[in-house]
Amino acid sequence: MPHVYFSERENGPCPRVVEEISLPVWKGLHAVIFKWYLESALCGTDHGGQNEQFHNLLAAEIPTFTFSFSANDKPSTHVIFDLIEFTYKNVLSTTKDHYELYQKYPYESHREIGRDSFRDDINLIFKRNGIIYELTVDGSIERLVPQEFQGLMQQTEFHTGDTDLDNLLNDARTKFRDPELITRKDALEKLWDAWERLKTIEPGNKRTSITTLLEKTSPEINFRQRLDSEATELTDIGNKYRIRHHEMDKIPIGSSEHVDYLFYRMFSLIYLILKSTNRVK
Repeated sequence: MPHVYFSERENGPCPRVVEEISLPVWKGLHAVIFKWYLESALCGTDHGGQNEQFHNLLAAEIPTFTFSFSANDKPSTHVIFDLIEFTYKNVLSTTKDHYELYQKYPYESHREIGRDSFRDDINLIFKRNGIIYELTVDGSIERLVPQEFQGLMQQTEFHTGDTDLDNLLNDARTKFRDPELITRKDALEKLWDAWERLKTIEPGNKRTSITTLLEKTSPEINFRQRLDSEATELTDIGNKYRIRHHEMDKIPIGSSEHVDYLFYRMFSLIYLILKSTNRVK
């Protein structure tokens, strides 16, 4: 398990809001990757790290790798993430600390132990520096969601009775955790498409259907009026901003923070409606 430092025990964890990798953070990540490289902990490397295979594989799989592998030569954040995923994919721990353990367990156990250790090292640096990303067990860099939303985003099972709607919601949820802003914008589009489809899930035309949905969500008239205003406002946002429509007069969404705000706002309303009408588990 990664170490928890005194400051974190006393004051709580650092807020995970930083999106770009700074030079000091890159130097730490570089040290972790280079440690595995030198200890021959990468599949296909020669003992002692004196080899070209690591660089050849890296250049072939990450064509944007045009920098020298130096702690002082920081690549772009996206290239750093590619490098981390590449290293994780190829890591095979053969460090002396685990020598006896490796005599007892097969090759795949070596890989699993090495990957666990590498992932812990990377994620500790992310955590201590407030980086909003994390290296997952499957070797992907994913964008974290606030703790309050983690249960809704990761554990919710959609059972709307409409396969296309379920697929749109699942696709939006997956794309939203991607580090690429353009993919996260696509998540917004999927979510707004899901919203428009949800509004037709009850019998009758769209207006009748959404009215029925909101009445089922809140029989209490005052709160239902709030929901109706929210539904109208979110529909208007989808029509005016470059989410579902891309005409020249649509307002672009430029920042990652705005994507977050709109996604959480829309997802919260959709989840509330689905939960209130027994369409999620």
